Amino acid sequence: MSAFVSSSSRLLAIDVVVAEYFTQLVFAHWRVPIRINDSDLVCQEPEPDLAAGWGLLLHKARDWNTLPLDDHLVAVFHRFEQTRELRIQFLHRQCRHAPSVEERAAVVHGSPRACCDSAPLPDLVPYRTQAFSIERLREKAHMATSITQRNHVTVSGRGTQPMLFAHGFGCDQRMWRLVAPAFEDEYRVVLFDYVGLGRSDASVYDPVKYHTLEGYVQDVLDICAELELKDAIYVGHSVSAMVGILAAIRSPEHFSRLILVGPSPRYIDEPPGYYGGFKREDIDGLLDLMDRNYIGWAHALAANVMKNPERPELTEELADVFCSTDPRVARTFAEATFFADNRADLPDLTIPALVLQCTDDSIAPDSVGAFVHEQLPHAQFRKLAATGHCPQLSHPAELIQVMRDYLA
Repeated sequence: MSAFVSSSSRLLAIDVVVAEYFTQLVFAHWRVPIRINDSDLVCQEPEPDLAAGWGLLLHKARDWNTLPLDDHLVAVFHRFEQTRELRIQFLHRQCRHAPSVEERAAVVHGSPRACCDSAPLPDLVPYRTQAFSIERLREKAHMATSITQRNHVTVSGRGTQPMLFAHGFGCDQRMWRLVAPAFEDEYRVVLFDYVGLGRSDASVYDPVKYHTLEGYVQDVLDICAELELKDAIYVGHSVSAMVGILAAIRSPEHFSRLILVGPSPRYIDEPPGYYGGFKREDIDGLLDLMDRNYIGWAHALAANVMKNPERPELTEELADVFCSTDPRVARTFAEATFFADNRADLPDLTIPALVLQCTDDSIAPDSVGAFVHEQLPHAQFRKLAATGHCPQLSHPAELIQVMRDYLA
């Protein structure tokens, strides 16, 4: 990893607010972590191909016209794209005057102009230098988004008891579109996207928080708290089955029953007593393929997950969903999912649960479903005729009926 540190010994107040927005937007659109020290900006770039990354930022900048300081940010990106550097030189230049309307318009239309007292920089754009309260600007830059907006929470239905649907790895709430509407007459149906996925607010994604399942557990509990959910029926697919178990252990007051579709507390084999379906080298190979060929990885995993070769449109849909996910978010989520080991947590669940095991499921094989059923104190077990790992897409009618039977 290489680091580029600014040479300036201090930051002006306006530099700080530009930097605050800059850190959020760079990470949201390219997953490059940048932190602000007391006196310096430090850019940590994990990949050597700077040109492609900054080109992506320039492309994304077109969508930022509603942000304050968007003109300054575009100027910064313009300079980076030209120099292929990560040094934050622009933020440490003082200008003679605030930009005029014409100058601001020139920036927006891609014709940055210089008006700087120091060494000439032909692609430099002026920025305002009036004094601001750094504390207020930091507060504004980091103002919290509501949980409903952050996780793109949608609520429907005519019932009062909540039914909370949680999607699996690399997906979003659209995965439940064939199942959730069937329960709207009787329940208050709640769907959401984990941060970094679907239509969630990507600007608040934190790779440290979401490097373990605890980050996703917190998303679920935040939603429960904001919507004041009590006695909810939680329906979790794949890794979200385990997320639901951990959430219910921590805050059981939010939940009445859990429906666990294809759960797995540990995906890696631990012989001789446990077989999760994967060897450690399988997971390492999966992550390596993600790094080398993300599109190829998405299609290979989709075929393995879906396991309905006679219906190729299902595999294509899942592959498209994987491909639409930011690769850095997907990789972090993959590590959180496939390296987790929550076997010891299962006996701590006090909420009743239904364990649903699919047929010919290579992601969560029969041995895993049986293990989860044995370890949960208050669990029922049903084997589905549905093949593969996504019955909500491949066999929604069967899944709906089994859920209804359990809840009757």
